[in-house]
Amino acid sequence: MSMAKWRREFLVQCGRSGVPEALRDRLLRDAPAIQRAAEAECSLHEKIAAPFIRRGEAAERRILRTVAECNAANGTKFRTEFGGDPRGATVKLHAGDREFGVPAAGFTASQMERLEAARDKFLRGSFAARLAGAVRP
Repeated sequence: MSMAKWRREFLVQCGRSGVPEALRDRLLRDAPAIQRAAEAECSLHEKIAAPFIRRGEAAERRILRTVAECNAANGTKFRTEFGGDPRGATVKLHAGDREFGVPAAGFTASQMERLEAARDKFLRGSFAARLAGAVRP
């Protein structure tokens, strides 16, 4: 499914489920950071992935705070679920008996190539350093 179609469907589902605008906007704004964190954690070395993971964790905290505020203000019981395979929805919204994924684009192919090149360079340097330390003159 295209990102545009997924986003339209998400907006329709939010409207049908009575999701407040503040929560819907927060989810759409912060879900990409969580998506990229999941992709980085899955595909990159932890030192390369660390900044993306920190941003994803901050986005999760913002979403949880917004969910709590909306639930308190409106007497609703929305909840979110984070995680899962980065090839799918890494943020899910539960609204009553409905559950739907929040659309989020991760890294583009060219961004991922650059990150993987940085990972490979880091690993080569790390391996060379370990070898140099193991073979002492």
